[in-house]
Amino acid sequence: TPYAQLYLQLKRGRIDLWPMPNAVMNYLVRDMKEDPNKVIKKVYTLDEISQEGYYIAASLTTSDAIVQRLRRALTEFKQTKAYTDIIEKWGL
Repeated sequence: TPYAQLYLQLKRGRIDLWPMPNAVMNYLVRDMKEDPNKVIKKVYTLDEISQEGYYIAASLTTSDAIVQRLRRALTEFKQTKAYTDIIEKWGL
């Protein structure tokens, strides 16, 4: 994948920075049988784009009621062990 190619370039010193969402970065590094906590150093974050780094999108035609249901469901899910497990698994 292009992301994997960029990681290999980073390892070889061909590039100095690898902008990547944490989940994707962790997956790719682990897929290459390496520990992201040992081989990757986070030097910049893009907090000005998003505090969490991810979004849930809905069409402009989606009703306000459905958008509110999505928001409530996400808030509730963030209180579960499943959510915590996902965060830990992907190093987020």
